[in-house]
Amino acid sequence: MTKNLQVTLSEFLENYEKSSTAKITKFKGYGSLRNASTFGEAIHMDLEGDLKSLFPTTNGEIIPHATWFLLPIDDYTSWKWV
Repeated sequence: MTKNLQVTLSEFLENYEKSSTAKITKFKGYGSLRNASTFGEAIHMDLEGDLKSLFPTTNGEIIPHATWFLLPIDDYTSWKWV
């Protein structure tokens, strides 16, 4: 009986995963936010990090290597500063 229950549970999880993936759609929404009309009007900040491939910024042991950085993004042009 336990074996049948495990098979049924795994089948359920597989079917659940397929059905939930099929229901996912890209929806922009009807928010009241507007897009920027000129460069620099709206700048968004994104915190990127835990990247092991970043070049170390310091040689000392007191200050740890940088693994996080702030990424500003211009809303009008989608231009990014790093």
